[in-house]
Amino acid sequence: MRVLVTKVQAETVDEQWRIVTGTQEAYLARQEEENRAKEEIRSRLQQKFGKEASERDVQWAYLNKQRLQHGLKNNWGLYRNTTFQMAEQVRKEKHLKTALALYLEVCFYDLNGPENRGGLDRNWLKEFPPFDLKSAFLAPAIVSWVEEISVQLKLSLEEVKGIFLEHNNKIYKGLAFLRAPEICWPLLQKELDKVIKNGENGQAS
Repeated sequence: MRVLVTKVQAETVDEQWRIVTGTQEAYLARQEEENRAKEEIRSRLQQKFGKEASERDVQWAYLNKQRLQHGLKNNWGLYRNTTFQMAEQVRKEKHLKTALALYLEVCFYDLNGPENRGGLDRNWLKEFPPFDLKSAFLAPAIVSWVEEISVQLKLSLEEVKGIFLEHNNKIYKGLAFLRAPEICWPLLQKELDKVIKNGENGQAS
C-alpha cells in the first residue's frame, strides 16, 4: 500500500531517521555551511549589481561554486550530481534549451562512470582513476527528461545528437574521460529509442 505524505511530513520523517541513524548533527553542520556560503554569495552579488539578488541567482551561483570545488578535488560523482541539480533548476524555470544541454551533460558523465576521489594526488589517481566504466550507467529518469524536453522543443533525434556532441566535446577536451562524446552518443540513442518506442506503444494501447 502506498501512503501519500505532505512535504512537511516527509521532512519530519527524514529528520527522525537522521536522529535514529546518528547523522542529524552532520546534516545540520552541512546545512549551516551551505547557508553561510549562500549568504556570502548573496552579499557579493548585491555589491556587484547594486541590488538584492534573487534566490534563483544565489542558488545558481552556489551550485556553480560547488561544481568548481568538486572538480578540483576530482569528485566527479558529486560534480555530476550538482550538474543534475542545475538542470532541474532551469527545467523548473522553463529554460528548456539550457536544461536539455545540462541533462545531456549528465548523461555524458554517467556513461563515463564518474567517481569521487576526494583530492587524491596524481600517484593514487593512477590506481583509482576519476572515471571507471564499471560504474557507467544511464538513469532512466534523465533519459526520459531528455526525450520529453526534445519533444517540447520539437527537436529531431539528429538535432539532439548535435547538441550532445557540441556541448560535451567542449568538456571532453579538458578532462580525463574514458569515452568520447562520439562513443557515448550511440549508447544514449539506444536508450532514447526505447523511451520513444515505449511511448508509442503506450499511445497505441
